[in-house]
Amino acid sequence: YPKAMLRLDLFNDELVIQAPIQSYPIVLDATQVEYAEVQGYEVHYLSADKLNNGLKQGYYAMLYSGEDITVMKKESYTAIISATLSETKLSRNLKYYVCKDNNYYTVKNKKSILKVLNDRNKDLDNYIRSNRINFDKDNIEDALIMVAKKYEELNK
Repeated sequence: YPKAMLRLDLFNDELVIQAPIQSYPIVLDATQVEYAEVQGYEVHYLSADKLNNGLKQGYYAMLYSGEDITVMKKESYTAIISATLSETKLSRNLKYYVCKDNNYYTVKNKKSILKVLNDRNKDLDNYIRSNRINFDKDNIEDALIMVAKKYEELNK
């Protein structure tokens, strides 16, 4: 669907398109979409047969894709309904993953990314320190991308 207005429904984990004639969105069949560009991210649907380590099938935003590793994120929302059913809140879930050697790993911080990339652990740790790369929640996306790029550079 080139140039179509696509939206990723994070609550239902569905890719939807706004039909030009109709006023309601149409849910696209995930198996028929190779990838989509949504809000500046390349979004891929990963089916259950491609995943391991407890990852759920669904849409993942690719943050970095290299020859050796891929960094991606999964964002979703969960409804929290009060016991009295009088109030509903949405809880945001944001997780980051690294795919290396066709295995998917959850990464949360410096320690977890270095554990996944353990074959270059010392080099990457020195790179992180010398560049003062910060893995706090506001910078983790950029930090993971920088480390992934350095890992690729070291493996050339």
